[in-house]
Amino acid sequence: MKTWHIHIEGRVQGVGFRPTVKRLADAMELTGDVKNTSNGVHIHLNCTLEKLKQYLDWLTQKISPASRITDVNYRAIETKDFDGFKILDSKSQGTARLLITPDFAMCNDCKEELANRNDRRFSYPFITCTNCGPRYSVMTNLPYDRENTTMKPFTMCPECEKEYNSTANRRFYSQTNSCPNCGIELQWLHGQPSEGEPIIGVISLLNNGKIVAVKGIGGFLLLADATNKKAIRTLRERKQRPVKPFACLFNNINQLKKYALVNSKEQELLESTEAPIVLLKKRNKIGDLATDEIAPNLNRIGAMLPYAPILELISSRVEYPLIATSANVTGSPIVFKDEDAVRLLSPIADAILTNNREITFPQDDSVVTISDRYQKLVMMRRARGYAPSATIKEGRLPDGILAMGAEMKSAFGFTNEGLTYLSQYLGDTSNYESQESFDLTMNNLLDLINPQITGVAVDAHPNYHSVQIGIDWAEDHNVPFCKIQHHKAHFAAVMAEHDLLKTDDTVLGVVWDGTGYGDDENIWGSEFFTYKNHCINRLTHLHNFPVISGNRMAKEPCVAAYSILYPQIPGKVWMRNCFTEEEQELMPKLAEIASLKTSSMGRLFDAAASILGLVSYNTFEGEAAMTLQAHAERSRMKGWAPYCLALRKNKLNGQYLLQCLYDDKKDKVPVTDLALKFHQTLVQWISFVADMNAINKVAFSGGVFQNTLLVDLIIEH
Repeated sequence: MKTWHIHIEGRVQGVGFRPTVKRLADAMELTGDVKNTSNGVHIHLNCTLEKLKQYLDWLTQKISPASRITDVNYRAIETKDFDGFKILDSKSQGTARLLITPDFAMCNDCKEELANRNDRRFSYPFITCTNCGPRYSVMTNLPYDRENTTMKPFTMCPECEKEYNSTANRRFYSQTNSCPNCGIELQWLHGQPSEGEPIIGVISLLNNGKIVAVKGIGGFLLLADATNKKAIRTLRERKQRPVKPFACLFNNINQLKKYALVNSKEQELLESTEAPIVLLKKRNKIGDLATDEIAPNLNRIGAMLPYAPILELISSRVEYPLIATSANVTGSPIVFKDEDAVRLLSPIADAILTNNREITFPQDDSVVTISDRYQKLVMMRRARGYAPSATIKEGRLPDGILAMGAEMKSAFGFTNEGLTYLSQYLGDTSNYESQESFDLTMNNLLDLINPQITGVAVDAHPNYHSVQIGIDWAEDHNVPFCKIQHHKAHFAAVMAEHDLLKTDDTVLGVVWDGTGYGDDENIWGSEFFTYKNHCINRLTHLHNFPVISGNRMAKEPCVAAYSILYPQIPGKVWMRNCFTEEEQELMPKLAEIASLKTSSMGRLFDAAASILGLVSYNTFEGEAAMTLQAHAERSRMKGWAPYCLALRKNKLNGQYLLQCLYDDKKDKVPVTDLALKFHQTLVQWISFVADMNAINKVAFSGGVFQNTLLVDLIIEH
């Protein structure tokens, strides 16, 4: 019999891995030990090689679905004697090499206990076990043990301690284990009701049409009755969010199905350990849900199920769905500290309920959607449940690189010893509070992993906060930095994800979004690239048009339409509806003198929405494009009927496309059909470019491809 040292890497901490290791060793009557370190789990076993292989085979079958093993190595070492099988104290060993476990939604076992009046955790808002609960959001250090989380101040009571040490218990070595006797408490910060325990107080407030801020897993959420139009309008006024859709919290899948169409894949996502917000098609007969106030002009609602016990306790005790939106001032990051909640949320929420378990990594809820026809998963916002580890296979990316991301949907990432870490969504860093959040999260995650960074990659834009921070970081740590064009980074990311960086074939990259600093110092956004022999070259794009009035062009679709159509005029009626007489005189002068040009596909979507009379002002990013998609999906037009537009050097002239839309609208063609024809025309353009250049592999990226109708049309054709 030999002593074996086994090293297991991957997502193996915070998922009940060590308890499973011990239970299996005990069942096989093997002696040894197991411990967490910064680079995974280390096991010693006394057994034969045959028994070792049997043990490892069984272990991979017994681990929880939340675990993810990326590598297993074993070797014989000097023979040791063990007294049974023990879980040893964890050890930190400098640079970490393991996947960070994200926050998990409440499991069904905890949910049953939460509702069981005979259970000692009945109605306990912080119930967890080895299979669920906060992980990433409470980490302060590695390896993952209670002392390295914000659970450290809470000493387990004797009963919890007994569970923690019992191999037969579901909470064996559960680092977040607690009960009502262990010190985590709910506390009112503002607007406390006169009587009753906190959950009852929240429900009373909601029943009376009030808005309540409640601290959850990744930060505070604003809750309101989703059937109460007045309450939702009040929330919009206070939050200064006139039409941007709100997410809704439904107590269970049956309640949700009364209001939305839910297929099996969508239900699987809603009930998964990640538990994201899923964008779902509304039912025609929506009942009492105030959908016009929740998601104006759209045919989808963002829905989620209660992933945290406090949300389960609240939603299960009201008879209606709830608005559940990130608690923040519009444009700022989610609030997660009590002092900020009092300062920023008191003008919005009628009451604020917090708890004394601190959050180290604040996160919004993740948002996903599934395309109708081909069931393609589209990630709209990657945060709670998915961050911060990424599943890029080892060897595809260079090691030791810190990548700083862009500005509007900011995130950062880095590679270390073959693993990739990608932060949660961190918002628009043109906002000061978002800049602070970005810096805090980056510094905390780098401290957690302690990677050996040898280079920094930044966007080519000279004025992004992420660029300045990246350059400063590189200089402070005496490592080189490089600037990378925004859309080329998009293209390279897709190729890395799908292992195309080493292909011998030419790859066509289609990268469409709102804005990106181009190599020619203009604003790009509708790029076709080719990739061959490790080189990316720009093949073609939408015809350039002048940037008029700076940021106003992204806010007002009519300005984008005018710019694309210039020097043509779409029509006097349209002009009068969109611009004052003074502006009508000024616009051609602004277009004439504009030195900055753009090829933005995002602005073409805005312009089409304006020409069709759908949106006059973008109150949130993507509003016009989302409205255009919603109308296209309502079309009853059968078949394939794109506009046949002449192309020069593979280049689409958006001017002609808008003119076609305008002329057909004047001829009373249904707007829904025109919106669909617009989408079809863009897909036809992609097809033409691929065919004319004889390229079979096509990679898509950029915010425009969060449009699931466009994704389905691309897959179809």
